Amino acid sequence: MTLRFVFSHQAKKFVEKNSNRVSAERIADAAELAIRKILLREDNSADVILLHGQWKGHWRVRVGGIRAIFRYEGRDPIIVNIEKVEHRGNVY
Repeated sequence: MTLRFVFSHQAKKFVEKNSNRVSAERIADAAELAIRKILLREDNSADVILLHGQWKGHWRVRVGGIRAIFRYEGRDPIIVNIEKVEHRGNVY
């Protein structure tokens, strides 16, 4: 399973401004764990939830006090679009 991560402008800016708390690699690692849990039904520690309403079709993964909203498409490679990264209380 090959994954390719694409960060939105907002996600890149958030990671740059909060580099002391989170990194793009950490977000990508959490999203990869989540994808494995979703697609391969792997039993792992990813805290991932399918979203509804405005974010229908997207998933949320927890990285400490940070939340990342993403969606995926394709088969090989699987393209993971990191749409939004924000502090827990501001993400939705």
